[in-house]
Order: sequence, then C-alpha cells, then structure tokens
Amino acid sequence: MLAYDPSTRAPLLIRGPQLPSGRRTRALVGNIDLAPTILDATQATAPHALDGRWILPFARNPRRRSLRPLLHETVG
Repeated sequence: MLAYDPSTRAPLLIRGPQLPSGRRTRALVGNIDLAPTILDATQATAPHALDGRWILPFARNPRRRSLRPLLHETVG
C-alpha cells in the first residue's frame, strides 16, 4: 500500500431508491463514511455516536464538494 494517487482513487459504487443512475462525483470519501451512510440509507440508528458522515448528498448532487481532509496512512 502506497499513499499515491492510484491507491486513493478506489471507486465506490452505490445504488438505491432516490439515487439517480449514471451520476459520478469526485467527492473525497473514506471507509469511515460507510457506516453512517448505510444507517442513513436504511433509516436505522446507531447505539452510539459514529465518526464519519453520510455521503448520499454527494451521490444525489455530483457538483457538491467537500473541503474535509482525510488522513491516508498505512502501517508498514
């Protein structure tokens, strides 16, 4: 694992109701955002606060941008 552009540009595919098909966004998201997104999509709740954020607004509006930095690290 190297912190270079090709290793950070892994695609994330999501599909579901109220999500337009064929949309693409270049918004930066991380694994930390998956649990909040799944909870939001299923209208479920977590027993405690979660880190990360839901990413469905980025899927619905590809022009939406985030200035949030994400740490990309590995142990080696």
